[in-house]
Amino acid sequence: MFRNYVKTSLDLNEFNKKIKDAPEGQRYCNAFCQKYMNNDEFYDGKANCKECYNQLIKARKMIDNNQLTAEQFKEDPTLVPREKTVIPVYRTCITCEEELTLDKFEATRKECIQCRKNKKKINYEDQFKKYKEGIEEVKTDITALSNLLKAMSVDLLKLVVRAKCYHLK
Repeated sequence: MFRNYVKTSLDLNEFNKKIKDAPEGQRYCNAFCQKYMNNDEFYDGKANCKECYNQLIKARKMIDNNQLTAEQFKEDPTLVPREKTVIPVYRTCITCEEELTLDKFEATRKECIQCRKNKKKINYEDQFKKYKEGIEEVKTDITALSNLLKAMSVDLLKLVVRAKCYHLK
């Protein structure tokens, strides 16, 4: 998309070579900057830094609204101002009540990833205790055991296998 609006950019092979040769913790911006920058200055999955990406999005909107032509923008990218988009970077977890960065949350969640994992782990352990009794009852009947195991989630099966492996040692 961005190559239509940028005078010079690396072709795919050159860009992949730049990415491969990038210093630790840095990526190459393939739009207006044309230099190595820190990883936190990029959106996930984008080849351009946040500033270039935002500028290209604004330019595209202006072109769609007939306020600017693609050729005008390509010749003079300064027609669209470069602004740092300030997005709130902190959210408070409803469980641990800590103020954490947005990367610690899944999209649209109000509970941090770690709290969700802990809650899920506790929940699976509780469910496992219930299933454990059922497994002990039907362990001699293969079909009943097979049906019980088929009804379990993968995470519960992992707990069963882990428990049985430790039991065999």
